[in-house]
Amino acid sequence: MPNLLAQLSLSEDVIMSFVAAGLFVVLPLVAILLNHQRKMAELFHRRDRDSGAETARIARLEQEVAQVRQQVNELVIRQDDSMVRMRRMPAIGDETKVQQRLEE
Repeated sequence: MPNLLAQLSLSEDVIMSFVAAGLFVVLPLVAILLNHQRKMAELFHRRDRDSGAETARIARLEQEVAQVRQQVNELVIRQDDSMVRMRRMPAIGDETKVQQRLEE
């Protein structure tokens, strides 16, 4: 190693200053990258935890929509039945039809 230093004409003080300057640059970068990695891991864990809650919420909403559809279908059927019954009823004042119905 002393031969190499002699060939490069660099003293140990110069090399140590380069190493120290490098550490001042590298250490903050490593700290920034580690902090970023930690935050990303927290985001992924939070997303995975929240996706379970969202899945349950979506299933509950789908069930509610199915119930509303069923209720709407039942109401439509009742309304149709009422309309059919109203068409079969004689008009008010049409006593001949009422009399015919009573005789039947």
